[in-house]
Amino acid sequence: EVLMVAGGFSEAAAVFEAELAELKRRGDAAPPAKPRDKSVQHGLARRAHRHRMLAQLWDERLARVDLALGHWQQAWQLEPDRTDALEAARRLYTSLGDDKMVARLWEAELQSIGDGGARPRRASIELELGRIRLRGGDAVQAARHFDAALKLDASSDAAREALADVYASPAFADKEEQQQKAAALFVALGRKRLAGKEVSAEAKAAAIGYFRRALGVDPYAHAAAEQLERALSAGERWDELDRVLRHRAPLAVDPAERAAVLARLLQLHDVDRPDRAALIEALAELVELEPPFGPASQRLRA
Repeated sequence: EVLMVAGGFSEAAAVFEAELAELKRRGDAAPPAKPRDKSVQHGLARRAHRHRMLAQLWDERLARVDLALGHWQQAWQLEPDRTDALEAARRLYTSLGDDKMVARLWEAELQSIGDGGARPRRASIELELGRIRLRGGDAVQAARHFDAALKLDASSDAAREALADVYASPAFADKEEQQQKAAALFVALGRKRLAGKEVSAEAKAAAIGYFRRALGVDPYAHAAAEQLERALSAGERWDELDRVLRHRAPLAVDPAERAAVLARLLQLHDVDRPDRAALIEALAELVELEPPFGPASQRLRA
């Protein structure tokens, strides 16, 4: 430590390395003891502490990232319950652009905490692994990690959106089940933005964006269409609502559903934003779905 104060960082590193070697020699030469023996734990903690000090020294003062990484990993191996060494090693590997090693360190932590570990922590690790797989171009593996993260922490919007995004990606363009799941996930995200007594304008805009994304990936998503129409109507965004309804009407396979969409168009052009030409157009379409001399036909004759 005196050497470090004086700026002799290389000399200090050499002293620490020698101390570590001696501590390891003593530990290896000591008679077998129970893992939970206090003297054993103290020795391991001391060595781990020195590894952490050396890792910082090599990284911050001597620009030897390779040696720093080795010490961070050895510190974690000696004290698996402490993840600060793993986090430091991940930061260094990330700065080097080595996603493969970053993933290995996340996997090591996941294995270390086991199935009984805290679910939110396991979920965050699965989420990070999914992001790494996605950067590497493996959308299928990424989806598995995102799905695992969401199952571990159902409140995670980050996992929900990541899974929706990957299912909506070209990698799943021919997978109807995944596209429908993506739409459902986007709808869930939008609904959460609208939850609560007081909803900000920003949250309303975000919700509308999610509903649009849901329809973008699955144009037949009934729940997404209904939610989007309600949100646009509540915000009095009549032009946008008009476009959505016009787009949805021909997509409705069920005559009753198409009639309901056209009825909403009638209300829009008759009450919300009067437009006689658009009203007549909607009535003409509705006439085709009604029996002869139905309500729409009578309105057209009036």
